[in-house]
Amino acid sequence: MDLADELREIHREQRRLYREIRIALEAHLFHAEPLEGLELMSALDTLTALEPRLDALLALVPTDIAAAVAAQKAADAADVQAAQDALAQAQADATTKEASLQAVADALTTKVAALETALGAQGPTGATGATGGATGGTGATGGATGATGPATSLTVSPASVVEAAGVAFTAPVSVAGGQSPYNASGLLAGVSWDGSGNLIGDGTQQVGSSTVTFSDSSASPLSGSLSLTIS
Repeated sequence: MDLADELREIHREQRRLYREIRIALEAHLFHAEPLEGLELMSALDTLTALEPRLDALLALVPTDIAAAVAAQKAADAADVQAAQDALAQAQADATTKEASLQAVADALTTKVAALETALGAQGPTGATGATGGATGGTGATGGATGATGPATSLTVSPASVVEAAGVAFTAPVSVAGGQSPYNASGLLAGVSWDGSGNLIGDGTQQVGSSTVTFSDSSASPLSGSLSLTIS
């Protein structure tokens, strides 16, 4: 291969590589096709590797031809530099877009987490709990219904009576529920029940304590009690 043929071969190779770079960049910049960075860098490296061969050949050609080829080389170098700059810009744009997308994704993740937290506090489970509370209220109504039905014991008030030994007293006691009259048992000596709501001490009662049990007059007597203390 003579000098001219080799120069033409190098020139054709430069043009081919430059065309590949330009097509790839245009496809990415104007048609949003993926940027094949490794392939572009390989093409640029091949272009750079051709320069020493071209310089060596230029040293063998006449001055006028060498000047023409040098001018073309400068133009091609400018094109290569433009391609490198475009590639760097495209890569920078891709990095910026990736960072922006990541920021959007992070913001979305934060919003979703906040929404899930809100739903966890007020969502179906919480609503079920509220329903359970309402159901509990219904249960309370059932309890009230039970209270209005047949009682199971007498209500005695106060729960305890404390009086002095050797001193006559009258202690009011309220007995409710069941069927009157009410009877009392477990009384200390000197203390009696008048049947109408009073414990009576006749002044002879001694120090001691007992549980006074009241019962009603129904067929199945109900009962209730209080604590009696003589001190």
